[in-house]
Amino acid sequence: MKKISELRDKILNCDYEIFIENAQVISKTLKENLNNININFEHYNSSVSSVSYNSRNNKKKNLESTPPEEIYQYQNFFLLKDEENIFLLDGFRRLLWYSPPSTDILLRVYDKKNLSDKNILKLLVHLNHTKFFGGIGDYFDRGFSLALKTIFNLDILKYKSVFDAYLHLEKVEKELYSFHGEKTNEEKSEEVVNRIVSDKFVEDMNFVQNLLNKDIMLNKNFGALLWKFRTENPEFVFCSEKFIEICENNKFIKQNYESLKKIGDNNYVNSEKVVNKMLELYTGVFNEMVGKKVEKSYLEIKEDVKNILNKVKKNKKLFKITSSKSYKYEDELIELIKNNGFKSPKFSVVVHPYDDSSSYSNKNKKDTLEPGYYEDFFIKSITFSRKSLGGIEYIFEIVNFSETVVVERNLVSQGSWSWRPNYDKVSLKDDSVFFSERKTRSQNSDVFFNLEEFWEDKKVEFIDKTKK
Repeated sequence: MKKISELRDKILNCDYEIFIENAQVISKTLKENLNNININFEHYNSSVSSVSYNSRNNKKKNLESTPPEEIYQYQNFFLLKDEENIFLLDGFRRLLWYSPPSTDILLRVYDKKNLSDKNILKLLVHLNHTKFFGGIGDYFDRGFSLALKTIFNLDILKYKSVFDAYLHLEKVEKELYSFHGEKTNEEKSEEVVNRIVSDKFVEDMNFVQNLLNKDIMLNKNFGALLWKFRTENPEFVFCSEKFIEICENNKFIKQNYESLKKIGDNNYVNSEKVVNKMLELYTGVFNEMVGKKVEKSYLEIKEDVKNILNKVKKNKKLFKITSSKSYKYEDELIELIKNNGFKSPKFSVVVHPYDDSSSYSNKNKKDTLEPGYYEDFFIKSITFSRKSLGGIEYIFEIVNFSETVVVERNLVSQGSWSWRPNYDKVSLKDDSVFFSERKTRSQNSDVFFNLEEFWEDKKVEFIDKTKK
């Protein structure tokens, strides 16, 4: 290459050199340099062009084989050199994927030792200005991704969804029937530029790259989660080895990951739930890494409640009526109450954690009760009403001793057939507030009554509406 001059880049505040070289010669050199470091540049040409160029005689010629000479004469070429090689910053298609003509071209060459990683990224963004701001294709397409590979050894095509989400998504959770905060290239361009031209971008992408081929959920939601923790911990170094170690030692992460592999990351409700549960678990991993308090996840609390439930079931005095297979148990309970002077048996309730992994969950409301075991409940009333399609509905109003919490148990009986929900719902008892305006959310619960112990001062009111 023949050096012409040396100039100053006022934006990056560094010098660069201008060289002149034959397009075919520099193309061959660049390809050899990539081959020497085992990079197949053809792999980064995301669409083998079928576009043709109309010459003046209207004959179509393939752009790759005979590109127009003016795109070499009137468009710049940018390169980056280090102590051993020289690589492209801009002009990938013209010098790698097209067959360049034998014509001299001007090369603008930067020295890597004069640029920080942040300034190299800034230069790449500016050189891809039309992609970032013009919306003419993915900003990570072709040359941009190849440049990240050659300069930083970041193979973003292997984790493109994580990379893209890290650079523009705000919302972490997976949500069906929404755009999940995604924007067009034009809308997200400014956000993308700000995030990519940062001190920790290369470091964070190396973190992601080291998680490849591990049992880690690497999707756009993970990218958004990583960015969330980056903004909260701007100087922290995320260690991939530590992240993998924590995940491998967490049985809930391993179990949920197996569920994800079976269900898949797709647009179905079950996928939404399992992905969001995984994100909750990964949030715990990141919190542990940065030294923050790790809250128990839904899956962990669910197992705690399951252990409590199994312990309660061993109490021979207690009988579980939730999701029992026959309505005869409710009838036997009613007879038991009548035979004991309408006194209410003592009830216990096991409250389950609220599953907010679905789009339809009440994420903004608080739990009625902390998940766990509660005693001192009693039946305040039993209401009987006739259903329009036949059958009798039983409504058991079970409340705590202060009557601030209610468990409503519904049962429809029609001959040999009956219906009841799998769980009984526990919620705050506040008849003065509309259901939609309540600040707490109802939770699933399992209800037990004591076969031997009754409240002396708690009488059950029977309300018969079957004749109305």
